[in-house]
Amino acid sequence: MRVPRQTSRGWTRAAPAALLAVLSAALVFWLAVIPATHVQAATYTVNSTNDAVDAEGCNAPHCSLREAINAANGTVDDDVIAFSTSGTIVLAGPLPAITDDDLIINGGGQQVSLTAPGNAFSVHADRVKINNLVIDGEGIGSLGIGANNFADDLLLDSVTVRDFTGDGFLNAIGSGGMRTIIRNSTFTDNDARGIELNGGEDSLVQNNVITNNGDGLLVSYEDRYVIQGNTFSGNAGAQILIADMTGGQSGSIIQNTITSGSDGIVVDSSPGVDPAATIDIGLSVENRNVFRGTIAAPAEQHLRNLSAADIDAIYNDWDAYSPAAIEGVICHDGEAGCGGGEVDFEPYVDTPSPLPTATGTPTVTVTPGAATPTATATPTGTTGDVETVALVAGCNPVAWTGTNATPIANIAGATAPAGILVAIWQFEGGVWLGYSPQFPDVSDLTAMDRLDVAFVCVSTAGTFSRPII
Repeated sequence: MRVPRQTSRGWTRAAPAALLAVLSAALVFWLAVIPATHVQAATYTVNSTNDAVDAEGCNAPHCSLREAINAANGTVDDDVIAFSTSGTIVLAGPLPAITDDDLIINGGGQQVSLTAPGNAFSVHADRVKINNLVIDGEGIGSLGIGANNFADDLLLDSVTVRDFTGDGFLNAIGSGGMRTIIRNSTFTDNDARGIELNGGEDSLVQNNVITNNGDGLLVSYEDRYVIQGNTFSGNAGAQILIADMTGGQSGSIIQNTITSGSDGIVVDSSPGVDPAATIDIGLSVENRNVFRGTIAAPAEQHLRNLSAADIDAIYNDWDAYSPAAIEGVICHDGEAGCGGGEVDFEPYVDTPSPLPTATGTPTVTVTPGAATPTATATPTGTTGDVETVALVAGCNPVAWTGTNATPIANIAGATAPAGILVAIWQFEGGVWLGYSPQFPDVSDLTAMDRLDVAFVCVSTAGTFSRPII
């Protein structure tokens, strides 16, 4: 209860006692109007695969998932739903909407199957957590998990959502919830999208497997979203579709592995992404995305920019190592069928530039689904009389003074200390040839001749050793 502020003149010795009396009366009134069903928070254990609701509710010896949600909705916050049953819970229809703030559903690997149209789960509350649950639409259910416009701080962790006729997850169109986190989960075989985010802020989609859906992930009017460390593959449309963003909205796409026989990332138009919106893809060696898959350009692209926005996409692995090859898998800058917005994919064009430092984006130690470095023979450095050339962080023009046809692995071994080499680039015959110690099997720079000049790109300052002429 709010008490009006008083000046010192208005207070008497009786004021504290009077205030206490008012507060006590308010408390008595508040307790009197609480519904009888609004009781203390509790843990409800689902012990039956039966979908029935009976007069007993969620009480021994029977508690269905439907009854557990009803019971949680009738209490104060901080309830928990756990499972002690085995076998699939078959739902005859959509579950009740979750209206209990701070509800935790600990699935324990339990499978829930919806055998009728509609939403399996609907979230209409804040700070709901759903963990370790398999949600199957059986090719009949419409939507796996749906969150309404004002469901903030939703966490989905280690869930599997599959085989729905619509989306696996949908954050309702409109002013979507704040701080949605979806991580360590699998979204597969959903006819529309694996995940769809609409109108929210500060969402994080991290370390998921998103495969064989209509589109993998759709983002519309989201601000400050981060798509990080996911594995996208086999989605029929785009692996990632950025449908709409207004001026001033921003998003980051980092550390993902995107494998496709269709489009990888599509930045849409009409109305699409405003030219003043910001989309960062990669931006540093640590945050690079890896693009793979057999695509048939120009109908398919690793990155298709249909908008008028300029996109910063440097330091990604496009499965191509020359400007011409990369241009073949990126559609932008007024090319046929694409918008006027440009895609900056340096250092693969023009002169390689110093490595940028990523700011404002999270990083992870392990990137699920990232390409595994291929084991190669240990590089051999230079021998005999040598001279040492200082390297600065970035790309350094260096002339090779050794013998003709020196294997590129030996030249890579001439950099010190170990681990700082990012790439070696050489401009030859009008194209850039590149070598990456992390992806030697797809590098097209294999050797260098005496007095060839290359750009040696390193992450920190170091040295390069070469024979004295």
